[in-house]
Amino acid sequence: SLGPERLRTILKGYGEYPAKYRTFIWRCLLKLPDNHAAYSSLLSKGTHPAYLGLHHDYPLKSRKLLRVLQRTLSALAHWSELLGEVKYLPGLVFPFVKLFQNNQLVLFEILVTLIMNWCGHWFEYFPNPPLNVLALVENCLAHHNSQLLEHLVKRGITSHQYAWPLLETMFSEVLSREDWLRLWDNVLSNPPSFLLFCVVSFLTSSRHTLLHCSSGDDFEYFFHHQSCVNLSAMVKEAYHLSDTTPPKLHPDQSLEGLVPLTKGGYPVFNKYPRFIVDYQVQERERIRKEELGYLQQRQSALQLERLTEQRRQEEEAWHRQQEQLLEAESQRRRLIALEEDKLADQRSRLQAVRREVRVKEIAVMDAARKRFLKHQQAVKEAELVRMDDRAQRAVLQRGRETKAMLEEVELRTLELEGQKASLERDLARAQQEALTRLSAERAEGDHRAELKLGLLERAVQE
Repeated sequence: SLGPERLRTILKGYGEYPAKYRTFIWRCLLKLPDNHAAYSSLLSKGTHPAYLGLHHDYPLKSRKLLRVLQRTLSALAHWSELLGEVKYLPGLVFPFVKLFQNNQLVLFEILVTLIMNWCGHWFEYFPNPPLNVLALVENCLAHHNSQLLEHLVKRGITSHQYAWPLLETMFSEVLSREDWLRLWDNVLSNPPSFLLFCVVSFLTSSRHTLLHCSSGDDFEYFFHHQSCVNLSAMVKEAYHLSDTTPPKLHPDQSLEGLVPLTKGGYPVFNKYPRFIVDYQVQERERIRKEELGYLQQRQSALQLERLTEQRRQEEEAWHRQQEQLLEAESQRRRLIALEEDKLADQRSRLQAVRREVRVKEIAVMDAARKRFLKHQQAVKEAELVRMDDRAQRAVLQRGRETKAMLEEVELRTLELEGQKASLERDLARAQQEALTRLSAERAEGDHRAELKLGLLERAVQE
């Protein structure tokens, strides 16, 4: 199983937890109880009065992120009224809100665990910064890098300026998102005192830059903007500082180990000067009531002022309207006069145009009549030409027909003469053939007769 020791071994080997399982590992390290009922009870109380105007102080582009931030801060303030008075709380929780915005129960319980354990002694001097915690950081820095501390003291830079900005923002202003996640992998895997060693390690890792800073503005800028610190070296240095710090200076002497949240409900958090918080709550309520009364009076005054202004504007509008009506009437009179003059002029021009149009119409009609007569004459002439053409074509047609008939008669005569000649030739041939046949028959008869005679003579001789 992945117990804390096994997880620390993985962390030391890889320098960070797998991004895919980081949130699950953080939940396991902090042993979150998943108190759904208790968390729902806090949410049901609505937005805390201290965070009603959160959108003015933290104008985020993402509405969803702003709603999650406001809901989480309100739940924390309902859990402990101190957290409604902590001005830096939105900046402290914001990086966790971005990481866990889709699982708000886990987000809330991680923040409560952090406040109970890592920030448990931060509010003992509230509303001032935690002098006791900052003293632990300063003692460690004095032991491990006195030169840097002397430089800071010489420039008038106290732990309020070099340590507190890192703690109250949880390093989110000086580290990139990836480096911040890797840092918190290590912070949550170690006792709460390790966070203070990370502060000292950040200072010592940036000592070259800090030693060259001379003005308060330089230090202010450095501790509120991302730096180019090597996180792996910084974390390694933090482990080294934790191992080499003498017991009498070690923060473990003043800070307790991790105490997980209880199942079923959230513990009471009252490690702060209650009278100061109560006074601030009362003062805020008094100021809220005074502001409410002032707003009501201002609303009434504004309403009266609006009514007065409205009446004044209505009167001015009525006077302007009357003046505009008079001016409009004068303009209408002038326009009517101009229009009448224009109309008279247009009428005279229209009469002239009408006369011109009438003359043109008469001319056009006369021209049309002449064109019509000319057309009729042309039609008649064309008709006569057509009649002459038809007569000539008829005469030519009759001549061609007569010639064709004569040619046909001549051809017929030639055909008849040919037929006559052919018949005469056939008749002559037939007569010749008959004569030839008769001659042949006669010769054959004579031959047979001679044969019979010869036969007869031979028979007689025998």
